[in-house]
Amino acid sequence: MRAVQLGFMMFTLGIALAAGCSIEPAGGGGGGGGGGQLDETDDQDDSQISDGDGQENDNSTTESGIVAQWDFEPVGMLLVGSLVPSNVASHVTASDFTSSDGSPTTTAGQGFNWLTEGGWTDEGTFLSCTIQAEDGCEITLTSLEFEQASLHETGPTTWQLRSSADGFAADLATGSVPLFPDFASHAIELTGITVGQEPVEFRWLASGATGPNVGWGLDNVTFSGDVVTTE
Repeated sequence: MRAVQLGFMMFTLGIALAAGCSIEPAGGGGGGGGGGQLDETDDQDDSQISDGDGQENDNSTTESGIVAQWDFEPVGMLLVGSLVPSNVASHVTASDFTSSDGSPTTTAGQGFNWLTEGGWTDEGTFLSCTIQAEDGCEITLTSLEFEQASLHETGPTTWQLRSSADGFAADLATGSVPLFPDFASHAIELTGITVGQEPVEFRWLASGATGPNVGWGLDNVTFSGDVVTTE
């Protein structure tokens, strides 16, 4: 019986060899299968890293519009104008308006209030405000709008705008000063001014006054731009 079985096996082996077939040990194909599984794991890891980067980028949001605004109108039951900002965007901190002597006033106009500073001189007198971004945020300022006028005929004739971004070295903009009740309206394009966690101060200066105790002032100050938040 064993001889017959052995002969049959030899016969089958001969047929297989004649047909050009190869006989591999059992489990030989498993190595290839294992290699395929490793490649799939690598691809999955790469995909997860890529998705993670994409998700991080998606968490950055940009809000465009008014960044900070001051209209100097009374707040609540107050009868005098206010120095606090009337509108501030989310993730932005804006200061009260102030002056070089720390005591600007709001003056009642024809149905409105505006910010004024008396005793104006060409040296060291200014009106100012600061803007700052909260942690994880950045502000790109794009424009500034405001109105201005002199209270007296012998008051300033020219205004200048500067910022702490360059140590108040260069004028961001300049213009002429009209006499109240006329106001000059200005729309200024701001470029290259980015505000982070370090506050940026803006100062309005004016020159050309020829009389003592003269006043000059601002109204409806509005900074616009983009607020980028990364979570």
